[in-house]
Amino acid sequence: ASINAILWTGATPVLVDVDESLCMSLDSLKKNKNLNAVIFVPLNGRVGEGKNIEKWCKQNKIKLLEDSAHALGSSYSHKKSGKLGDISIFSFTPHKIITMGQGGMVLADKKTHYDFLNNLKTFNREGDKSDFHKGFGLNFKITDLQASIGNSQFSKLDKHLDLKRKLLSTYKKNISDEFKIINFKKNEVPWFIDIEFPSKLRRNEIIKKLEAKNIETRLSYPPLSKQKYLKKYIHKNLKYSESIYDKILWMPSSLNLTKKDISYICSVINE
Repeated sequence: ASINAILWTGATPVLVDVDESLCMSLDSLKKNKNLNAVIFVPLNGRVGEGKNIEKWCKQNKIKLLEDSAHALGSSYSHKKSGKLGDISIFSFTPHKIITMGQGGMVLADKKTHYDFLNNLKTFNREGDKSDFHKGFGLNFKITDLQASIGNSQFSKLDKHLDLKRKLLSTYKKNISDEFKIINFKKNEVPWFIDIEFPSKLRRNEIIKKLEAKNIETRLSYPPLSKQKYLKKYIHKNLKYSESIYDKILWMPSSLNLTKKDISYICSVINE
């Protein structure tokens, strides 16, 4: 989704490796020249080097956008997720921490950005009920029904964040030390609980064991260099992204899971 936004504008994407937080590596970012903008993704609720990337972008007069689709409720040391850079977004698709069925939210500091986006999403009309247009625009309006669901979900946000943290705690208590649950800091809220296995072979063995017990899992996002349609944008130095993908498995992380459910999932893995 993040790279498609860049392609949609006609800009040329530059791929940057991740670090151990699975977020953009600041060291890898600094190796790139002539950047106009950076999209930072706090992946799976982890905020990584986001604060330092924001500082670097300011120093180099580079626009920063935060794709915070996974990170509602997480915080950097100095601000909440959704406040980083010039513009941020949240996603409210069905499996996010709160949902309104589909759609999301854009957050902007500057009124010029707000006005531009507001005009873009309403066909850029000259005024209400007018069929004269100031320029190019599209129809990106959410429905009243979605907005009602979204407002209702926001009232449950703190409860959902607490449940996500309890999911992580229960997995940690029940999983064998042989397997590594990738760490979350106190200021980070897990979206999916992810386990790093020693190898791709070991991970795939576990997937088969879980499937045999009707337990579904999900592979982590493949690095963009593995997407066939993006071949011409492949960057040579994406070693960590490409190696870590083969070892990660996203575990069942629904808010509806009970401690008993998670204990059972972990017992199958531990066997």
